[in-house]
Amino acid sequence: PKVKIEVVEPAKYYKATQLKNIAVYDFSGKEGKAFSRQIEAALVNIRIKGKSFFNVIEREKLKMLKGELNQSHDFYFDESKAAEVGKMIGAQGIYVGKVLNASVSSKTYQEDRRKCKQRDENKKCIAYQNYKVTCYSKNAYFKVTPKLIKVETGEIVYARNISKKKAVKSCNNRLPSHAELLSELKNKVISEFVKDVAPHTGYSTLELIDDTKGLQPDQKKLFEQGINFANEKRMDRACALWKKIRAEGTETAAILYNLGV
Repeated sequence: PKVKIEVVEPAKYYKATQLKNIAVYDFSGKEGKAFSRQIEAALVNIRIKGKSFFNVIEREKLKMLKGELNQSHDFYFDESKAAEVGKMIGAQGIYVGKVLNASVSSKTYQEDRRKCKQRDENKKCIAYQNYKVTCYSKNAYFKVTPKLIKVETGEIVYARNISKKKAVKSCNNRLPSHAELLSELKNKVISEFVKDVAPHTGYSTLELIDDTKGLQPDQKKLFEQGINFANEKRMDRACALWKKIRAEGTETAAILYNLGV
């Protein structure tokens, strides 16, 4: 039997997890400002064992600094300036970025169809008529470059181009709107981004051991009953039987391993 268990998987970019106090500045590019807010919300909502993993500094502090420094939006792409701003607001790391592409293209095209034009007395089609139908297609593309700058050193500890695309077409059904397609792609990008920079919950499948070596006949029967329960996804019942065997002083590799799982 195989058992699916929940595990906490590490971030792909370990250095990003070491900066706990972080800030997210508005991304540049089309839809960059709105997308940076989604990034911020995703970071706020990362929880491990019920506790927030990051402390995300309020956006208002960044706005106030921008006004005080009288700087343009894009100056935050200068790593040294971003680090300077981060120090002023008490951040260990600051996210900047740029949406490189957020587009949906659509086109109309025609496809050939045919239908029965004439049938015989047995209702079998003996003549067909060709015709064309109008169809529609959309191609959506979203690409963003997020960066995480370590305030203390100005070092870029995380930077990636993350892109997603989707193509849809239909000749008789409603297609998703431009906004719906982009929203779907943004969510996929954010999901990948979160796995890059933070621990996240995942699932692992472990195979149990069904070897009865070292068991007495009556214990084998209990053990095999436990295996049957495990096959039915009733691990509570399976473990109860295996614990009963162990309580009798029998500890085989299969008993210990299965109970460990």
